Amino acid sequence: MKKTLLAFFIAISTVRTASAIKAASEAEKADIQKQMFVANRIDDQVKTAELKVSRAKIANESRSVIIELERKLDREKNEQSAARTIAIHMTILAYGLEPPSPSGTSVMPMTKGRSISWMPVAREKEARQMQDAAGKLQDVKQPKEDLDGAAYVDGTTYIFPSAFEHGPGYLASILLHERTHFLQHTTAGKGNAMSYAEAQQEAYQAQVDNAHFFLKSDDPQEQWLMKEIERLRDEEKAKAALEKKERETPLGRLRGLFPRSNPSDMFESKVHTNAELADISGLVAQARAQADIARRDREEREANERRGEKERDSIQEALHEAEEYLRRSRQQTQEITPARAIPPAPLSSVLPRLREFAITACRAPEQVAVEGYLYAGYDISYREFDDLLARDLTAGLGECPRQLFNQVIATIRTGDFMRIDSEWIRNQVAAYSRSSDASPGYSAPPPERGRRCEDYGNIRCP
Repeated sequence: MKKTLLAFFIAISTVRTASAIKAASEAEKADIQKQMFVANRIDDQVKTAELKVSRAKIANESRSVIIELERKLDREKNEQSAARTIAIHMTILAYGLEPPSPSGTSVMPMTKGRSISWMPVAREKEARQMQDAAGKLQDVKQPKEDLDGAAYVDGTTYIFPSAFEHGPGYLASILLHERTHFLQHTTAGKGNAMSYAEAQQEAYQAQVDNAHFFLKSDDPQEQWLMKEIERLRDEEKAKAALEKKERETPLGRLRGLFPRSNPSDMFESKVHTNAELADISGLVAQARAQADIARRDREEREANERRGEKERDSIQEALHEAEEYLRRSRQQTQEITPARAIPPAPLSSVLPRLREFAITACRAPEQVAVEGYLYAGYDISYREFDDLLARDLTAGLGECPRQLFNQVIATIRTGDFMRIDSEWIRNQVAAYSRSSDASPGYSAPPPERGRRCEDYGNIRCP
């Protein structure tokens, strides 16, 4: 079952298409912030696990005990990284950061000729092993710099915890930086021809050029972040100019005759071992699937809100028409018989309350209050108008509240409204509920659609 699901998720990831970089909506940013919060809540679990490992080492516990505690710590860190990886792919969707082609052929010396895919994941800074073009494992040291991300020449990109500290916009900017490195790695004449400084300059320039999509011009903190990115770009630009000048010297031209080699920490990168590459692919596919689910949930939520607003507007319009109709009717009555006693209220005036009564009764028949307005005498002579208003008010109701609403109207019209008591309500609701499924107008909240809360290895539902 797990392999089948994993294959499905990987299939999803292979058909994703690139889209233009854009600004995320406020709703999208709010959803990403929530996912970041889910990941940050795991901090306490990670720190507790770290403390237990430290105490065991200080107390000279047995090696088996320490190993088990270290495994527990790794599980907590992996859980947190998995939650952050979902936030990464929610951000890619929200800001249109999918590369033009998510896969390509590496042009980098270490992995030249290999097919690689862009696989951004959240990880801690750590050393790793990577398989070179000949199939041999090469050690890659842990980055020494204070980095937000690292792009490896096998397609894997690590996004470090610091990238999640400044909100969705900053995370999007970092992802664009690392995506630029992936495109360099798969473009002849770029990754295989650029110096480290030139590659970094281009990546920082991409952040600067698209800053208006990610960072707000009226937010001092975000503008400070933008200035820092510009400063880093200028530093790399100066380094690249100096390197170019050196290449033009006789010694530089001589060095250019020899194949380039990758520095150990080139393009800021890191992962575990090559054997875990398949696990990373699965983690990325699962995170993308979860991000798609989150997006569909948000779109459905927004659509429901729009439908609700439209329904409320329709009801308000119907009530306004009813009030205007009553006003004109009363005015005409006063003109004809100014000394006449106050007539009973028209049935239309109580229809909105009867609608709410029906919804509440179908939702909780044991708790609904039987109030006096159910037993008042109403003018039922405006039957055509009452029927039109009642039909408008039943739009969108489920089967139970709709039938109960119409039954109460019929009971009032026949003058048999004294039958309406607690037992009568329970009997009616029971009969109508058996004849239909749950509807938007009543019953317990529907199950959350699309969440698929299962545990796929490192992914755990929040």
